[in-house]
Amino acid sequence: LWEDSVVFVEKNACGFLQIADAVVVAEAFPCFEEGGFVGSGEGGEVGELGEEELEAFVLPHGGDGGLLKHDLGDHDGVGVGGAAPRVIESVFAEPTLEGVLKGAFVAERVLGGWRLQVWERLAIARGRSNVDSVCEMARTTYTVEISEEGVEVLRGVLERDGFEFSEKPYAHYSAKKGKLNVTVYEKGPKVLVQGKETEDFVQFTLEPEVLGEARLGYEELHNPEMFEPHFGIDESGKGDFFGPLVIAGAYVDQNSARALLDAGVMDSKKIAAGRITKLAEVIRSLPGVAHAVVSIGPERYNELYRSFRNLNELLAWGHAKVISELVGKVPACPRALSDQFANPRVLERALAKQEIDLVLQQRTKGESDVAVAAASILARDRFVRWLQDAEKEWDMKFPLGAGEQVLQAGRSFFDAKGAEKLHLVSKEHFKTTDKVTGNK
Repeated sequence: LWEDSVVFVEKNACGFLQIADAVVVAEAFPCFEEGGFVGSGEGGEVGELGEEELEAFVLPHGGDGGLLKHDLGDHDGVGVGGAAPRVIESVFAEPTLEGVLKGAFVAERVLGGWRLQVWERLAIARGRSNVDSVCEMARTTYTVEISEEGVEVLRGVLERDGFEFSEKPYAHYSAKKGKLNVTVYEKGPKVLVQGKETEDFVQFTLEPEVLGEARLGYEELHNPEMFEPHFGIDESGKGDFFGPLVIAGAYVDQNSARALLDAGVMDSKKIAAGRITKLAEVIRSLPGVAHAVVSIGPERYNELYRSFRNLNELLAWGHAKVISELVGKVPACPRALSDQFANPRVLERALAKQEIDLVLQQRTKGESDVAVAAASILARDRFVRWLQDAEKEWDMKFPLGAGEQVLQAGRSFFDAKGAEKLHLVSKEHFKTTDKVTGNK
């Protein structure tokens, strides 16, 4: 029983909230996220919620259904803590469970330096146990798919809010304001938000004004399959002339999937190189996340390619090897997910040769799954570290990709080290090889 209880939260976090006057709950309230703010010294109102909605708060936290008879709509039940600098206009919402889950958004008033926020999202949907834990969930990176129409809507919102625009490869546009960066990539399209104000921007601008629904923290509702036990597999270096081919895999379940999302794990192609290493360390150290990495250096890669004579066959072999290692660590895992192969049967045959029996899923944009995203980070981290070591060993730079810079670097290596060394740092079957060597 809480009686005459007061909860204050720092103004730079979730706002300033008071719960008082004998509000009956079973224990510490799981996070009051419905309510209203009114003028100085006055009590606020909560709309009358149905029993199912209240059970979402009370019962999962050890409460008793009988408590639901208590009138939480009492006018003195919830209010602004303390006297505000001046009278402010009322902000009131009467959410339903359906409305909350579809995105009942924050109402706010900035007043005398204080920002009062009505958190209209069910705490139980995010699995948090108190207000403070919600405040600690700030993340600095977030990505989400957006409609073609949303691309232009977001552009208008960013222009209105004073963002400075710039161009980026493969992006519709990129915009920056202070330490917040927003990039909209053509593929998807997808929005990438980065910076210390990421969470505020997503919850208070991107979701209500562009997406029209709450997604951040609601992945369990939008994509429940991602939180079921499974392996995610991805690779790095497939399109790079220099360096190895790295295939990695990660196992996640409900708890570790949520922890990875909260840590900012996403497709490695959307993450700055400096952050890849840090996230890889997080993934490797996180309890419950089994992982495996197969790194095929250029010399071995060239041998295998001559044997398979097909990149997809080689990729499938590497995927199957990683899945086999993961099965050894988590034998009960029922499912593996990877990016879509051009011919799905190639990977199926490779798994059959390894005598692996589990459900195999292949789909485009597999990196939207957190296990596949974690695998992509582990693979990229190993690939980048190989390049760094090779650059020290050979005292040369090895650019990414297969473009003009790569061609120039290849010619420099060829001239300095000779043709007999080129296969130690590059993939011979690339057309770049003929351009580098001049067919010598």
